[in-house]
Amino acid sequence: PNSALTNGQLMIGSTGNAASAASLTAGTGITITPAAGGITVAATAATVPTIQVFTANGTWTAAEGATGLAVDDIFFTQGSGSLNFDIGAAGGYIENSSMRQLDMTDGDEIDAFFADVYIPDATLITNIIARWGNDASNFWARTVTSAHFGAFKNGWNIVRFDWNGATETGSVNPATIDYARITVTSTAADTDIRVDNLRFIRPYIHEALYYSAY
Repeated sequence: PNSALTNGQLMIGSTGNAASAASLTAGTGITITPAAGGITVAATAATVPTIQVFTANGTWTAAEGATGLAVDDIFFTQGSGSLNFDIGAAGGYIENSSMRQLDMTDGDEIDAFFADVYIPDATLITNIIARWGNDASNFWARTVTSAHFGAFKNGWNIVRFDWNGATETGSVNPATIDYARITVTSTAADTDIRVDNLRFIRPYIHEALYYSAY
């Protein structure tokens, strides 16, 4: 009887058997919130590991010329901190190889990987390279020589790495993305590079209606 159902439960059929009360189960990237007389189903954002502390979601490390990795709680674009590090004469990278897995199957070769990158001296930067995948042997990589809205500039830059056309190394399973690396290539050493707000974003086509007298 309906009176036996708890918040958010449904009567689910079973071939050859009587229907029984059951709750919906959330899959990857989905949240289900039961309520009295209703159920809310929502998609969760595809977020890459938090940068508030090194070990909140896997562990960030610096290598190949990158040194002095620290959380910067003064200059950041989201949350409560960014990753601050120095680079050597040819640059360096930061890497997280143990983050919580993301199922990006639906975004495979569709989404774009974004990062906010603070550049103290844009004249020193040759390119920025992003890797995302399963580990250091199985990943996609994309190199960009400018920011999303134009040339690299001093200060914060929104940097976009399109998945479509990215180079695949090894064999990557998009259902278990748990590895990320950001490399800054430079012509000279620099200090206080910052990285924040890593995220996957899916492009959509929008129609803009406007009126003109011409």
